[in-house]
Amino acid sequence: MENNSKIIVEVKELEKKYDSFNLKIPNLEISEGEFVGIVGENGAGKTTLIRLILNLTEKNSGFVKLFNNKILDDEVKKKIGFVSEQCAFSGLLTVEDINRILKNIYKANWQQDKFFNNIKKHSLPLNKNLDNFSTGMKAKLCLFAALAHSPKLLILDESTSNLDPIIRRDINLELKSYSKKTGCTIIFSSHLVSELEEVCDRIIFIDG
Repeated sequence: MENNSKIIVEVKELEKKYDSFNLKIPNLEISEGEFVGIVGENGAGKTTLIRLILNLTEKNSGFVKLFNNKILDDEVKKKIGFVSEQCAFSGLLTVEDINRILKNIYKANWQQDKFFNNIKKHSLPLNKNLDNFSTGMKAKLCLFAALAHSPKLLILDESTSNLDPIIRRDINLELKSYSKKTGCTIIFSSHLVSELEEVCDRIIFIDG
């Protein structure tokens, strides 16, 4: 890579030790606009790697840089969207509630029209509590919330695993189109190689 400013994620000699296994990532660079899949069996370390990248887990050695910064400050966080397998929003909230909350958090970066357009396109109810949503509906809501502030880096941790195959494929192709259109870098972990083969520029296997 000739221009280091185009490297969005840089990992060097990263290690996390657990009683059951050690995760070691000697070198990993992910460039602007890349759609990268992380594949491995359950327990291989996919979620651990993502948590290390997001500074949600303390590493034993090495470093992670996001947007050429080792410190994940508020300005860097605003550039990141994250969707996990489990919906992070309270079941007592509605779509309208979530819009109000995230609008206050992201301020000018929050694109309300974009959020509601996706909600309408996928027929999600505006005023029902999330407790009344199906697992698939929650997964779509969390994804649309992550996209609505136009992140420069979007990280998905098994986020479509609970969707039926047709909806999962449609959303994955939408993500691919979004990445190409906006230059957003996407990291997508899954245990389904077939899910990622259609959309990823590169697939990283974590094994052993």
